[in-house]
Parts: sequence; structure tokens; C-alpha cells
Amino acid sequence: MNNIISAEFSRLFKSRIFKIALIAAAVVSVSFPIYEMILEISWRSSAPSGMEVGSSFYEYGFQYCFFVTAPLGFILAVMISIFVGHEFSNSTISNKIISGHSRPSIYLAYFAACYLGGIIIYFSSVVLNMLIQFICFWIISLLYPKHEITTAEKVFNHDSMSYEAGTLYFYFDTDWGVVIRDFIVVIFLVAVFCALFTFIAMIAQSKPRAVIICLVAAIAISSWGEMVSSKVMPVSYDMIYDGNDSIVDIYEKEESLRGEALSGADKAITLFIDDALPYTQGLALNDDYFPKRGFKFILCDIGIVSLLTAAGVLLFTKRDLKSGVKSE
Repeated sequence: MNNIISAEFSRLFKSRIFKIALIAAAVVSVSFPIYEMILEISWRSSAPSGMEVGSSFYEYGFQYCFFVTAPLGFILAVMISIFVGHEFSNSTISNKIISGHSRPSIYLAYFAACYLGGIIIYFSSVVLNMLIQFICFWIISLLYPKHEITTAEKVFNHDSMSYEAGTLYFYFDTDWGVVIRDFIVVIFLVAVFCALFTFIAMIAQSKPRAVIICLVAAIAISSWGEMVSSKVMPVSYDMIYDGNDSIVDIYEKEESLRGEALSGADKAITLFIDDALPYTQGLALNDDYFPKRGFKFILCDIGIVSLLTAAGVLLFTKRDLKSGVKSE
């Protein structure tokens, strides 16, 4: 088992599709701070002389790191479908079975390799994103030296935001604790994507078919997520910003009003889907805070990964590699 997993790790790191996926995630990740920097410069350049211009660029900080979770699904869909599908195209899987490797070990080796690749892709994009943010801050500070630009320490501790430190809402006394918990959710979120696309690729048994189905699945997840998110959005959403509430209180009100337009079984099912979909989990992380339902996210992810992997191993074990019919 260890040998086949190590072999798949090595094959993944040497594959061209993994390198392309790394580059794609990096481009997506750095595009957010660069785009915001361009907007910042544009706003300042077009503002009337003497007008005080506020800066929103440095209010994001770690939030940029979670923007990439949505496009990450598409990147992993392509990478995994090609990486695993290639094994069926050149009959490598058949050779592995003939050489004595069990089907469950082959399936789990592919999943493990794809999951490790997904984690590396995500956190590499996070590191690059942070570096680009520092560079963007430095460029703006050079262009506008008279305007106060927040320091990197303020950015990554969210001092520019009006958070109430130490409340139970953040689970920890510091924002670093929030960030760590967000990243833990992402680790499980990536596992869901990898489990789903590995399942599709192993059952499809064809690289072209796997690519198409995985991309359709990624589109369906994002579209479904958008619809579900809009359904659970509070009807009183625009009203919860009235008054002098802190950002923490606003988020608490928003959470308490989720699905207020729904009722009965429809509400329970919709809220569960909102918690379970990796796309909507990413939307929650984009809101600069660790949602109170973050633990639900993790439980849902563990359940989905377990079910998909168990079903995938069972189906792959029972099906003939060439004809796709059940083996005797």
C-alpha cells in the first residue's frame, strides 16, 4: 500500500497537469490583490484634488486567501480527471492489478495523491498571495506617501477592521486563531473536491469522459451553491446594517436570520445543503470571520468524503475495467 501511494505521489509531482494546476491557482490567487490595487490607484487618481479618499484595499488581508476556494474546484476537476483518467487510457491500472495491487489500494492511492496535490496547490497560492499583497502595499505606499497605509502587521491582524477581540464569536482571542480555524475548514473542503472528482474519474474509466463529467460537476456545485446561498440569505439583510452595531454583531444577526423566508422541511434541507456544499463553505470563509457553523462544515465534509470514498472503492472493485460491467 505504501509503495503504490509513494509511486502516485512521485507521478503526480512529475506530471505536467499538476504544474499547470499550480500555475492556474497562482494566477487566480494573485489576481485579487493586483486587481484591488489597480482599483485603488484608479480611485485616487480620479478623485477631485483635496478630497479625502478612503482605502479599502488593505481591509481584506487573509480574506484573499479564501477567494481561491471557488475556482479551486474547477482547477482540481481538470487536474484530477486528467491525472487519473490517463491511467485508464494507457491501461496502467490493468497492469497494476496484474502485478498484484488490490483495487482498494489503487483507488485510495489515487485519492491520497490527488488530495496531497490539492493541498499543495491551495497553500502555495496562499503563500504567493501574501507575498503579492506585501508588494501591492509597498507600491501604494510609494505612490501615495502622504496617505496613511496600514502596515503588514495591521493587515494580517485585521486592526483596520472594527472587530471586537476576545468574543466567543471568534472562538479565539486573536484573529490568528480565526485564520487557523478557517484554514482547517479549507483542508476538509479540498478533501471533498478531491473525493468527488476521484470518484468520477475512477468510475468513468475514460479520460475524456472524466474531464467532461468533472467539469459539469464543478459547474453544478458552484451554480447550486449560488442558488442555495441566495435562498438562505436573510430577507432583512439590508436592514441588519442599520444602527451602530459592530461587525461581529452584524454577522451574528445575519446568521440568526439565515433561511427566514423558508419553513419546515424545506428550510432544514436547504440549510443543510448550504452547510454541506464546499462552494457555500468557501463563501462563508470569504466573509472575514470564522462562522459559528464551521464545525458543521467539517462534520459534513468528513461524512461526504467517507461516503464517496467507500462508494468509489466498492464500485471500482465490482466493475470490469474494459467493459464497465460487473465482474463475476
